[in-house]
Amino acid sequence: MPVIRPCATEEDEQQTLAIYNTVWPSSAITMDEVRSFKSQTLDYGDFIGPGGSVAVALMPQRPTTGYVLLIVLPEHRRSGVGSALYREASSWLRERGVHRIDARVSEDDEESIAFAGRRGFQEVERNRRMLLDLTTLVPPPIDPPPGVEIVSWADRLDLTQGHLRGRVRGVPRRPGCRRRIDGALR
Repeated sequence: MPVIRPCATEEDEQQTLAIYNTVWPSSAITMDEVRSFKSQTLDYGDFIGPGGSVAVALMPQRPTTGYVLLIVLPEHRRSGVGSALYREASSWLRERGVHRIDARVSEDDEESIAFAGRRGFQEVERNRRMLLDLTTLVPPPIDPPPGVEIVSWADRLDLTQGHLRGRVRGVPRRPGCRRRIDGALR
């Protein structure tokens, strides 16, 4: 049986972050974003095992439902790590009187969907994500209206400090292309 333990050090947290970013490279996050997320929770637990981790949180908007992010590296799947992490998250929630779990699963990750289904989870919401590749876009030349000067973002750094970077500072990115699943603890 895989040994699961609470994250006790910064190194443990870095390891769980590396696991997350390896499994979800398109939604990679930083440790600052993790800290920001933790600061918004009512209670938070983070556990690690061989090749996997689970973060468990109670959020102010739904304090009777645990938010669980269970991740296992592909090469460690089907070895009992996911089941051990799920048991640890379930135990953590039960200790707090919580009996429901909210989780997200990639819509094309049939293995993870099956893992959740075997534990009684059901899909309750589906969010799609669209990406627009702007790397090949060649903007057409335009003439500004009279009295308007066109400058580059590099010339107006004051406009790019925090509020125009694609996300609001202090609010972690919420990964898309995932199914939200919900289930009672077993």
